[in-house]
Amino acid sequence: MMFRVFVVVVIISLLSPTRSHENIDALEAEWQNWVSNSSYKARNAKYQGYCENILRTGSGSSSQFGQDVLVFFNTFKYWPMLGRTGFYVDSGANDAVTISNTYFFDVCLGWEGVCVEPLPQYHAGIMAKRSCKLSTKCISDVDKKVFMNFGKSSGANVESSNNAVANVDCSPLHTIIGEHFPKKNKVVAIDLWSLDVEGYEMTILQPIDFNMLKVKTLLIEDMWLNGRKLDYLLLNAGFVKMHQFAIDSFYVSRAFLFSQSYQTTTKMPYLTARHYAGWAENLQIRSMPHKLLQVCDDIDMGLYNCSLKHCGSFFHWD
Repeated sequence: MMFRVFVVVVIISLLSPTRSHENIDALEAEWQNWVSNSSYKARNAKYQGYCENILRTGSGSSSQFGQDVLVFFNTFKYWPMLGRTGFYVDSGANDAVTISNTYFFDVCLGWEGVCVEPLPQYHAGIMAKRSCKLSTKCISDVDKKVFMNFGKSSGANVESSNNAVANVDCSPLHTIIGEHFPKKNKVVAIDLWSLDVEGYEMTILQPIDFNMLKVKTLLIEDMWLNGRKLDYLLLNAGFVKMHQFAIDSFYVSRAFLFSQSYQTTTKMPYLTARHYAGWAENLQIRSMPHKLLQVCDDIDMGLYNCSLKHCGSFFHWD
């Protein structure tokens, strides 16, 4: 009996993550040495200086409020030092560089990925400046065609009539990934999914089978979503809400959180001046006495259930 107990204890200790403060502190010391000794090499040598500055200072990234830096330093910080790369999905990719949440992971860390962007004006830039596979589709719950009004804004809006500019092919995310990465046609592992589709997020998320899409981390722009419903959906799908950023929520799967691969600093969370500035701007906009803002804020599914044109034009980030 004593032997059996001993064996069980040994097995549990081998399977459990060993992330004591001492181990993390040792990793952090190794990280500081790795960065300061210029051991890091960007995937694209052209961006070596840009990437080194982000790694050393946490500043200068291209995302809107430094979301890429917040995700990296709070979750994947030690991966490049340990020789690990990942796989990302950027849905609503928009411009290849400007306000991109995945540009840093691409050109600096060498991650593979899929950039999902139906807007044609961004396609040439993505193909020229990114290594991700470009999908010109939109993400939906089933295969279908959707009328979209590309308009003059930076994002495309779903329309319910034939007044739209284009009739776009849409597919479930699992299908889109399989089209560009045929070997990922069964269970797909996604290390980072950046989801920003102008209020259509819940429609995309609700039908997803997270047993087929093994998403480690999920960054969602939820400025105009019902936060309680979003939390309810993802927490029941096996995620933990790790951080509330200025205009995004950041979720981590429980499976990843308690795995050996999840190694982060003991000082959590890592936040930057850009985050605090964005948070202050967010609060200021939400406090404005504007009826349309309140209407949009109260809608469960986001902007698509209220006036897209009015809400979209009033809500603007410089």
